[in-house]
Amino acid sequence: MLSNGATFDYSSARFSLEAIDFNHSKTVVLLLHARGFYHYLCHDNLYLGMDLHTMTNVLRCVNNDDSTTTEVDHHGDIVAFTFQDSVLDKISHFVLWLMDVERKPI
Repeated sequence: MLSNGATFDYSSARFSLEAIDFNHSKTVVLLLHARGFYHYLCHDNLYLGMDLHTMTNVLRCVNNDDSTTTEVDHHGDIVAFTFQDSVLDKISHFVLWLMDVERKPI
């Protein structure tokens, strides 16, 4: 079972997620390159700690064709996700508190 916290690392070239189990014996890494997206744009490098369970619930609200925008407030305390479905003309907005995490970029 994975721990609650996970690190999300955004850059202009890729997006990655890293999580470890409670015993710190196993690591899960997800790496998605920008070229794998239809459109991908990241202005600033971001390294964010988020609750994995909460993030999973948020991602359940995304459809395959939705556009996604991720924004961090200037204090670095919260992250906002906006999912826009142009077919249904629907916008969903979620705000999550960030967690403090150790910086270990992939």
